[in-house]
Parts: sequence; structure tokens; C-alpha cells
Amino acid sequence: MIGDIEALDKSGVEICALPVPAIVAETAHLDLWVPNALLPDGLRVMAAWGFAYKANIVWHKIRKDGGGDGRGVGFYFGNVTELVLFGTRGKNARTRDAGWRQVNYLATRKREHSRKLDEIYDLVEACSHGPYLEMFARGTRPGWTVWGSHADATYAPTWKTYVHNSASGRRRTLAIAGNNTNPFGLAPSVVTFG
Repeated sequence: MIGDIEALDKSGVEICALPVPAIVAETAHLDLWVPNALLPDGLRVMAAWGFAYKANIVWHKIRKDGGGDGRGVGFYFGNVTELVLFGTRGKNARTRDAGWRQVNYLATRKREHSRKLDEIYDLVEACSHGPYLEMFARGTRPGWTVWGSHADATYAPTWKTYVHNSASGRRRTLAIAGNNTNPFGLAPSVVTFG
């Protein structure tokens, strides 16, 4: 398997072919990061991995003053949001009680290129049962198994980034949690991918 998401083909064929169905629990959650322009591709990946779309979470990227951070790219509009598609597989794949109280909107400041908001990890842990696996991880996180070419404790961005978020251990996300056997030595029932 390819450990660096940037090395995957942009058509999504290689992402769809990742053995996620073989490594997640029968009953599982998927939290899949999708840029707005790639929404149809995200839904295709979700289906290929055996998950049914249920809901989404909108990440609104804001400036220090709380306004929309219009520095994002977009072919039609300046994108200030990204989506996390939430899907389930298996029977009784409900969220934990916290999921009933969680709104589907998060507003936080943008991080370095491709790095997603840290708040999503707390949300996944509160709403979905573990254990957790992050694929294409950038750095590590206590209580999570991580995989990818940047999945180690020494990870730090190697490019200019926003000063308020420049720190090591920041990463991109595909998280999985559960209790089956798989190549990662855990039984995933939650997947977050970005």
C-alpha cells in the first residue's frame, strides 16, 4: 500500500482500491475529508469501502477576526469550507450519545497546507467507539494507531505555514476504529480520511 496520499492517483481509483473493507470492523464509522469540488469522488470512495453516507460536518475556515478565510482555492468560488462525510457500515452503527448533541458545523482557523483541524479528533473520539486508526497520518496522536509516510512523532511541516499553527505532530486524516483483525493489528470501527 502507498503510505503517502500525495503519491496516489488523483482519479481516486487507488484510494477506492485501498483494503479498508478488509481491515475495519463489521460495524464501523467513516469520517472522510472531501474538498467541495471532489464531493462526487468522496461519495464514490465511501461506497467502494462499503460505507453508506449518513451525514456531513462542515469545516468553516476562519481568520483570526472570525471572518471567512478567503485564501482558499476554488474554480468557481473562494472555498472557505471543507466537508467531512460521515458514513456507517454494519448493523447498529449508531454514534455514541455525544453524536446526538454534536452539531455538524465547526469553525476554526486554517492550518498549514492539507492539515485538518485538530478538533475533529476529539469529535471522532466522543462520537465513535475505538480503537482508532489514522491513515496518511502526519505525526502521531495518543490512543490512535497511525499509518503513512509521515506517521511518526518527529513529523513537522517542511514548508512555510501559518505561525499560529506551526508545530510538529500536525497531520492529515484517515481514522479507523473497531475490533477485527487487520494488517494494523487492531479492529477498526471508525475511519477518518483526508
